[in-house]
This record gives sequence, structure tokens and C-alpha cells, in this order.
Amino acid sequence: MTAVPASAGERSRWPAHGPPQHGAQRAPGAVNPGKAPDHRRSVGDIVGLLVRYGYLVVFVVILLENLGLPLPGIALLLVGGGLAGAGKLRLGLIVVLAVAGALLGDLVWYALGR
Repeated sequence: MTAVPASAGERSRWPAHGPPQHGAQRAPGAVNPGKAPDHRRSVGDIVGLLVRYGYLVVFVVILLENLGLPLPGIALLLVGGGLAGAGKLRLGLIVVLAVAGALLGDLVWYALGR
């Protein structure tokens, strides 16, 4: 049986020692190390911060988004609405602060363009 030469693309795909062997030991920090990190704690921390400082965060993020910074204003409003539905924040206050932040950001650009 003769070996078929690999194409140039196939040869450059793997390092000099060849393709990875199944069941081989992986170095720490390698892709897919066997145990995925637990992100539940960090998500809980973020939600806790939004519950504690939610109204201020909504106002500042919407204001800065209207000033031109690429911030996730719509996603923040969705999270704020979800927290309001869960009884953690007041929906009316979220809406008022979001509108105030948007209007103040637009007012800054209006004043600069005048």
C-alpha cells in the first residue's frame, strides 16, 4: 500500500508533529480544557449591581449612548424591564430616566450644532 501525499492545505493545517491524538493530555488553559468556567456568579453580581444602581445606570448609559458612545442601551432597557417585571425596579421610573437621558443627550448635540 502506498501513501497518498497530502495536499498543501492539509500539510499546513497541523504542526510538524501531526494532528492531535484522541485522548491526549491537554495543557492547562488549552481550548476546551474539560471544565467550563462557572459564569453564574458573575451574572448574579451584574444583576445585583443593576438592582442596586439600576436607575443611575439606565440614565447614564442612555445619556452616553445618545452622545455617541457604543453602549448597549436597548439591551439595558430590556434587562431593566425584566427587573421591573420581577418587582426589583419600578418601570415608570426606568422609562422617565431613559427618556430624560435620551433628551439630554440630544440636547447636547443640538446645542453643539447651533
